[in-house]
Amino acid sequence: MDDESSDQSHASERLVGERERALMEHSISAYGRHLRAMARFQKAAVEFRQAKEQHERLHATLKELAIAREEAAVRRQQVRDAVCDYVRALRDDERAPETVLTMTKRAMRSIVVRMPANESLLNPEPLLEEAVRWAILAYYDAA
Repeated sequence: MDDESSDQSHASERLVGERERALMEHSISAYGRHLRAMARFQKAAVEFRQAKEQHERLHATLKELAIAREEAAVRRQQVRDAVCDYVRALRDDERAPETVLTMTKRAMRSIVVRMPANESLLNPEPLLEEAVRWAILAYYDAA
């Protein structure tokens, strides 16, 4: 019986040892998965913060652009009003349409050329073309 009980105890130790080893391997494997998941989470958190900061910068830029667009629209309307007032004054002086148009073009070019560098237009041609249209419309508006 000693041999039998010795064999059983060795078999039992081997089973316990294998079972413990299997549990330990499982625990180590689970811990490794946990560490990899934490690393992915931390990387995702950093990427999220970067994306959030980029979004906030973009939002601020869009807000600035909206304000600038609104200011440009107000200024454009002011220029249009000034052109129309100028044309009406010339028309009221009984100037010919061709003369009014020539004077308006000359005045607009002179103004654009004399603008300070920090306020100058990159491409003044579209504004000058619009001024011509505004002048024609204003000349014939109340004729």
